Amino acid sequence: MGRERKDLVALYNIAVAVGSSLSLKEVIWRLYKEATRSIDPANFAIVIYDEHKDKLIFYLAYDQFKPIKPFALKHSGNHGLISQVLNTKEPHLINDLSRTTDQFEINRMHPHKPARSWLGVPFFNANLSGENAQG
Repeated sequence: MGRERKDLVALYNIAVAVGSSLSLKEVIWRLYKEATRSIDPANFAIVIYDEHKDKLIFYLAYDQFKPIKPFALKHSGNHGLISQVLNTKEPHLINDLSRTTDQFEINRMHPHKPARSWLGVPFFNANLSGENAQG
């Protein structure tokens, strides 16, 4: 199967997972499974925004292929890339972080092994309103 077709199948499966009435945990694992068919999963996170608590909850995260325990950060006042995606409600792609003038949090975490690119995509699922509707 060609790369483009494989990517389209993965995107379709992601849309089905996000639009389904599965539990939050099932949706997160299906998102991870489908997304990693098209992108390198070495550094990957699925973050859910809890609007009531104003928290970014990192439900599933990997750093250099190592799983990270779930954690949360306050959203308001956060000027990171994830907050930019949430605030604009649009995908955000940075092809080469080394060419940007901003020092993003991802490269402060790994100054000796900086990320080259970054992709953030917002998903909205009304079926998960009881468990956070934005991811």
